[in-house]
Amino acid sequence: LVKAMWTSPGRLADLKASAISVQEEPAQTCDKCAAWKPERGHHCSTCGECTLKMDHHCHWISSCVGFRNYKFFFLFVVYGTLTQVFTEVLLIFALVTKAPAGFEAWDYAAMAC
Repeated sequence: LVKAMWTSPGRLADLKASAISVQEEPAQTCDKCAAWKPERGHHCSTCGECTLKMDHHCHWISSCVGFRNYKFFFLFVVYGTLTQVFTEVLLIFALVTKAPAGFEAWDYAAMAC
């Protein structure tokens, strides 16, 4: 999560036009900020800047998910999902192995301690 938050998503203001391979098409400009943008650049209305290969603006990381931080965001989602599944398996295992014969026999007062 921290790596996804601290890595720049690929703001076009940080990149130079010469650093990105551009085909022989005429240069495009953003309608909202009037900056140069490549074919896969998109303007984020939340950030107010153009981002290379922008996927979406994520409020969890307080930034756009783009070219430079997509890998870290994807790993954050995968690891979060794996942690959730692992926790659910442990919970179900604990309930099945430690549970008395029926749910009505559980002593909820003792479980609250």
